[in-house]
Amino acid sequence: YQCIHYWHSSTAAMTSEGRLKWSTLDSKDFDHLLSLLSSHGGNRLSLMISDLSLMKHLPIFETIGDRYISLNERDKNFAIKKSVNFSSMTDYLPLSLQCKLLTGKDEFEGLYEDLNVEFLNEATILSKFILKEFSSMPLSQKESVIKNILSNWVTLSASEELLNELKNTAFVKRRLKNDGEITFVRPSQVFDPRHHLLKAIFDNDKSLFPAEEFQSTKALEILERVGLQRTVDKETFLMC
Repeated sequence: YQCIHYWHSSTAAMTSEGRLKWSTLDSKDFDHLLSLLSSHGGNRLSLMISDLSLMKHLPIFETIGDRYISLNERDKNFAIKKSVNFSSMTDYLPLSLQCKLLTGKDEFEGLYEDLNVEFLNEATILSKFILKEFSSMPLSQKESVIKNILSNWVTLSASEELLNELKNTAFVKRRLKNDGEITFVRPSQVFDPRHHLLKAIFDNDKSLFPAEEFQSTKALEILERVGLQRTVDKETFLMC
């Protein structure tokens, strides 16, 4: 196996710079090394499981946070699909996550699949990682998540996983009744202001309807897909 000559052992590769000084390599060098280890004459090598296992120990895989990591430290590894507009996600992706998600590269897609790296689109990233942590995010990050969801809904709405996660996530803005302060609730915890009867019944209580950007026609159409209250039932009448 080609990489065995660079290190005394896989343990040495992880505890010291060994014979190959990682700090002297740039992005092109890392790509060249990964290509050297996985292809020959422009054709990808058919690597054995033992080869792939050894390769996972090497800190040669680029993350979207511009770090190079090994893949052996986690049970699951993820890469962002090249089609994803990463620049629109930087405002809400935690740095800790940016340092774990691999950069998707066409030339290594087959290799990543052999290494059991799962490719993610933005909808999957939101549902797997971001929305589960939404409640503990700083306000600025919450605002960025909301902005992206509203802006990219045409693409994101194709994901049933994301739709289900949104139904259970308190990401919708609503004003508190007493002081008007903004709070975040699940879509099912607010009423549709387009519903004439609901609007007439609760016209004097704006705290029961979506607030700020969620009052727009586009946002209400999105909320309707993920649980916005649009029916007048017994429980609703008891609130009158």
